[in-house]
Amino acid sequence: NKVPYDSCYNLKTWSIFLKPTREGLSESELIGFWGEMEIFTNHICNCLEPEPAIDSWIGPDDKKQDFTFNNCALELKTSLSGNPSDLKINSMDQLHRITDHLYLVNVLINIADESHGTSLQELYDKAIEYMGGNILASNKFKLKTSKLFGKAAADQLNKKFIYLTHKTYNVTSEFPT
Repeated sequence: NKVPYDSCYNLKTWSIFLKPTREGLSESELIGFWGEMEIFTNHICNCLEPEPAIDSWIGPDDKKQDFTFNNCALELKTSLSGNPSDLKINSMDQLHRITDHLYLVNVLINIADESHGTSLQELYDKAIEYMGGNILASNKFKLKTSKLFGKAAADQLNKKFIYLTHKTYNVTSEFPT
């Protein structure tokens, strides 16, 4: 008998969760993951209960966009202040609407020193605290983040960034005009 794809994916995800590699993220993975964690922890979690908030975060599940809820989708692009302002779209699928509304969100951040900003570890801990003892939600969150969180090196988990602002673009048939 063949094992269904979903089962293989779940086994691989759980194995990463149970035995993190800590091999390190690329710079773009680190910045992108920090941006998603920032938006999830400090924005999505303020609007939704824990389980719907986690279910809305579909980016780690290799879906087209990063978040979906209320017939809207968000595609996040996080960039460092001072870097070129061009947004890199990895695939046209990221701008393909699967909901009534699609928004491209450019999250702008800066590297911070030890006494300022927020680290991935701090965002992760804040999200776990938000789960408020809901073990199912907490486990779903840990599993969802395990691919990147488990790959991040210790120094990357503690590297601090400051959220500056974000710009939101409505992706319509006339986009990018």
